[in-house]
Amino acid sequence: MLVPHPLHVRVVEPTLLEWTEVEPGCSEPHRWLGGYEHLKRAIELAPDDELARRKLVVLILGRVGFASYELPVGYLGAAHEDLAALSEAEVLLQGLSSADDRRQLAAEIAEERRLIQEYLRNR
Repeated sequence: MLVPHPLHVRVVEPTLLEWTEVEPGCSEPHRWLGGYEHLKRAIELAPDDELARRKLVVLILGRVGFASYELPVGYLGAAHEDLAALSEAEVLLQGLSSADDRRQLAAEIAEERRLIQEYLRNR
């Protein structure tokens, strides 16, 4: 979303947070807020929300990718926790209807897993 940071912090985010309080059963504000916890909540509220699922998978891949970008020199974070996160991402993929998205994201997950497992073997 291309919104200037001050506008996001002062208007968009507080509005979305208020929306979560006014309509606690609505998944949309959680999807728009993003972030791991809000996306998980969006999926809990609306298991068929493919946009939230895809965003969460991409978020997990981004976190794991950040932790593994120094490989093979070193790993930033807990490799075993990231392997568990990749497993969570794989489960989330099952709810995506686009075969192309599933295939592409599954390949990215597999590559990250391969890098982490190789790192753990060579430690």
